[in-house]
Amino acid sequence: MIAVASAAALVLASVRSDGLQGLASMRLALIKGGPRRRS
Repeated sequence: MIAVASAAALVLASVRSDGLQGLASMRLALIKGGPRRRS
């Protein structure tokens, strides 16, 4: 639940500050960090 909350906060921050660029970078972060966190 903590991970989800922090992810949502990152989403909001990214959308507010960078907009599409923030979403793109967040997407990359999820792709790179997701599998790593899982395993």
